[in-house]
Amino acid sequence: MPEHLSVTVGDTIVWTNFDIVPHTATADDLSWDTETLAQNTSWRMTIVEGMTLDYFCAFHPHMKARLQIEIQ
Repeated sequence: MPEHLSVTVGDTIVWTNFDIVPHTATADDLSWDTETLAQNTSWRMTIVEGMTLDYFCAFHPHMKARLQIEIQ
C-alpha cells in the first residue's frame, strides 16, 4: 500500500512489512526485488531514471502496485 505512489528520481522508498506473512516487492521484469520481507523487516531502494515501475508480491501475485515518477 498504496497501490500507486508518486515519486521523483533520487527518492528513497522504504518497504516495511507489518503483516504476519512474508511479502516481496518484485519488479514486473524482475530487475529489482526486495527478496522476502518477514514481519517487521524493511528494504530500501533509490528511484533511478528508466527503472521498471510496476511491481508485485512474489508470494501473492494478485498484490500489484505502480510507482509514478513525477517530473520536477
